[in-house]
Amino acid sequence: MLDVESLIPSDLEGLEGQLAVGKRFASDGALLAAQVRPSSLPSSDRVARLWAFFAAYAEAAAQHPPAPEGKAAFEQALKDQGFAGLQDAHTGQNGVEAGLWVMDAPTPEEARERADAVRLEPPPDVRHSEQAAPLTPGLYQPMPGPFVRRDAQGHPLQNDDPRDRHGTDRRLGGRMFWNVLHAFRAGEDTEDSAVTQAQWDRMVFGAVLAMVGLALAAIALVSSL
Repeated sequence: MLDVESLIPSDLEGLEGQLAVGKRFASDGALLAAQVRPSSLPSSDRVARLWAFFAAYAEAAAQHPPAPEGKAAFEQALKDQGFAGLQDAHTGQNGVEAGLWVMDAPTPEEARERADAVRLEPPPDVRHSEQAAPLTPGLYQPMPGPFVRRDAQGHPLQNDDPRDRHGTDRRLGGRMFWNVLHAFRAGEDTEDSAVTQAQWDRMVFGAVLAMVGLALAAIALVSSL
């Protein structure tokens, strides 16, 4: 992004009369609008750059005798470039009125002083909309943290490091399945070890019977073909 000073032509002082400067401001302002007011900047910064751009032309025009046609050219250019929607924070004047007040300065030095005394602001609705605008989805959003298992009171379980679960949160993967079976096999360490062992034996026996039944059904189906 270029500075405003680098966008101002170096031959403004060589123009003859306020009318020529006003026409040059109108054409340059339309041609360089995207560079003077980049859309990536906040509205207040765009307005400040636009006012600084105008001030250079107003200062160049102040070195010439006042001319109604020159002032009219500046007024039309100010309206075309949106100055009417801006407001001076100090006086309440809109941007066109503030610009014409700078144009009335008898010397370039006073024109510069008047321009420095003006602080244009964007319309209130633009400022409020920028302040209330949400972040762009996907940008600057915090990354979700790892899932942490908690007890009934909401406290994190001790020795529950998510890195030890290898992405198996709340999924009955193969490793967890064998852990469940191992818990049944380790029932002898509890007071109900005998009951647990009996339940385990019945489960294993039932599973074996089911497998045998499936095998016999498959054999019968093949034999009937």
